[in-house]
Amino acid sequence: MGAEVRERRMIEHDLRHAIARGELRLVYQPQYDAQNNAVTGFEALLRWKHPSRGEVSPAVFHPHRRRERR
Repeated sequence: MGAEVRERRMIEHDLRHAIARGELRLVYQPQYDAQNNAVTGFEALLRWKHPSRGEVSPAVFHPHRRRERR
């Protein structure tokens, strides 16, 4: 098994337990109308703070983000 596959499986395992451990949180990012600089809404972003990895990028644990990164 390659190192990349092992790492992916470790991430998947840790993510399965992240909710129970309280490692996930939502962050709200405002969306602005550039023409009048007014807030038009908010985007909810999921953040993961792993006990040993620290802040884990969504590109690591979110499949859609992985595809965009390539």
